Amino acid sequence: MSGTVTPWYRQPWPWLLMIMPVLAVVGGALMIWFAVTTDDGVVDDDYYKQGLAINQKLSRQKLAQTMGLSAKMSVSGDKISITLQSDRELEFPQRIMLHLNYASNKAHDLDLVLERAQVASDSVYVSDIKDLKEGHWYVALEDEGSSWRLSGSFFYPKDRELNIAPQ
Repeated sequence: MSGTVTPWYRQPWPWLLMIMPVLAVVGGALMIWFAVTTDDGVVDDDYYKQGLAINQKLSRQKLAQTMGLSAKMSVSGDKISITLQSDRELEFPQRIMLHLNYASNKAHDLDLVLERAQVASDSVYVSDIKDLKEGHWYVALEDEGSSWRLSGSFFYPKDRELNIAPQ
């Protein structure tokens, strides 16, 4: 019985047995690299403070409800306009704050100051807006002193108008 013995690296079985551990090591290295080089941008460092501040936000929304405030927001091109409405006689502020929070990435969040427009109604506010990403947006509208607050959400560009009422 004479036969030639081939070296191990020319046999298929060692390679088949090694392929899964090698793929696991490469996949683990890729996951470590992704974890180190990317930032999710979703988690806030001050989540505890935000949890404590929820009562303040609720009281500001109740004040908006007591004042009978509501708003209509519309986005057209690179302009955003908000019309404040109230079922009571109120003097509207000169400017309002608009916070647009992107649902999945904090890096896209926008904070805008809207000035009262020089139109017949003193409750229309306008501002320029650029780079509004497609997706789900959370809206928070408040006066400069942060005494009242209205909030809602919309999907851009599907929704170009939003009616915001106290919740």
